[in-house]
Amino acid sequence: SLEIYATGAGFGVDWIYELIPVFEAQNEGAKVYFNYDTGVELCRNKVEGGPGINTADLLISLEDWQTLVLQGENGVSGYDYALEDLTDFLDEEVDGVPLRDKFLDYTLSVSAIELETSEGVYEYRDFVIPWATSYTGILYNKTLFEANPEWKLPRTTDEMLTLADTIKGEGIIPFVNETTTGYIDYLAQCLFAQYLGIDEYYDYYNPITEEDGYKYAADSEESKARLYAMFVMDDLLNPDNGRLSETAEEDDYGRAQGRLISGEGAMAIMGDWFDKEMSITIEQAHNAGNNYESGMISTPVLSALSEKLSYWDTVMSSERDYAYFYNNRGTEGANLAVCDELLAKIVDYVDNGEEGELPSVQFGSRTVTATEGDVDIVREARSCYSSLGSGHTMVIPSYASAKELAKKFIQLLFSETGIQTFLSTTSGGSLPVKYDVTQWSGYENATDFQKEVYALTQKGNPVQHPSSLTWRITGLPDPSGKKFYQYGKSENGYISPQEYLTMDSLTQAQFIDLMTAAGLL
Repeated sequence: SLEIYATGAGFGVDWIYELIPVFEAQNEGAKVYFNYDTGVELCRNKVEGGPGINTADLLISLEDWQTLVLQGENGVSGYDYALEDLTDFLDEEVDGVPLRDKFLDYTLSVSAIELETSEGVYEYRDFVIPWATSYTGILYNKTLFEANPEWKLPRTTDEMLTLADTIKGEGIIPFVNETTTGYIDYLAQCLFAQYLGIDEYYDYYNPITEEDGYKYAADSEESKARLYAMFVMDDLLNPDNGRLSETAEEDDYGRAQGRLISGEGAMAIMGDWFDKEMSITIEQAHNAGNNYESGMISTPVLSALSEKLSYWDTVMSSERDYAYFYNNRGTEGANLAVCDELLAKIVDYVDNGEEGELPSVQFGSRTVTATEGDVDIVREARSCYSSLGSGHTMVIPSYASAKELAKKFIQLLFSETGIQTFLSTTSGGSLPVKYDVTQWSGYENATDFQKEVYALTQKGNPVQHPSSLTWRITGLPDPSGKKFYQYGKSENGYISPQEYLTMDSLTQAQFIDLMTAAGLL
């Protein structure tokens, strides 16, 4: 028999129930026993309990496992590691393709652990398998937007803030997020990655030697990216601006998300699990005559990215950086608006397949035209989306009695049958695999929201959350977790983005101390 234990979170567990009879039919004599808890139950506690406490062979959860693996034989008494090493298993084929090759980029690599497999030999090994893309972006009330055609989906962060003010002027909450779940932080990380570049983002959270210390100094390019992301978050969240719900600190996630469905609010930083998680509320709304429909916006491009593009010096006529002009918008705002206009046109150019002439704008008597290099930078930034996929994980305890059956269930999940089952039962969720969703039998009946999310997932680059990346080292500065929603700018408790930058940045000595404490030096 095979025993499965799962955490029943936003995506639900219908997909597991659907696959169990398929699995039992494929494996004669096999019997699956399935248990789950609602909410975020920690599977790690069960695994650490050992075979005398835990009998589950496959655990499906929302947590990271690297620190448990690094405990080695101290993780579970009598075993080299608490979890089964799945490295070789991932090289086995599913539907004629090595399972490893099915995964989206930046999905498996962030969970792999470098271990000394023999004396002096270090290899990356895989102990966990992610089971959801968990796409996170800006979700909006599509019905409300269609009723207000002057509300245009934002292409840049400046356009996003302007749109928020327009919505606020209509007496509607621009962003309904609450502040307890951490969803707000996901946007900050995505903007940070847009400015840095996707590979540089992952390098930032994975320092290797003491020579990497420059990245965390206050005057580094990486710190500039942090600052620019925090500018946006402060503008979006600060209570002075009225762009975030006034009840953000009192609401729980259900109440906040309900405000979006009811039409009290227009947008939320939210993930692809929304329609599944809120299915009952959405059904009740429909029954009451509210034709609510979700939409997903491709993450707007950070307006500060213009600083890295060819037209910056021409339009701004200065060697000063974006921070200077941002802090002097009262006198310098006009030229920033020209830059953002061209940036938005480049975003359109990328979104529309990069056909025709390169975008341009009029600047006085001059025509300023983007370059191919500008398009390359914006294309990569536009591809970034926040993903919690690396925190949605499946593991097999090293002491499991049905390891091979557990592996077969994983193979079923990532087969054509499993992929389609997951798509059919999660109302917008998808496995973190490369897949042409138009081949899914349910595609024609999928909602526009589902199709939007699937398209964004397949053509984008996932920005995995730092919580899954910094397990080896704590204390690296990042743009998230800043409580800009707590105090107005004139209040005593307010801390500005620039002050956060100064507070969080590391000297070389501080960086070396962190690396040493983590055992990396």
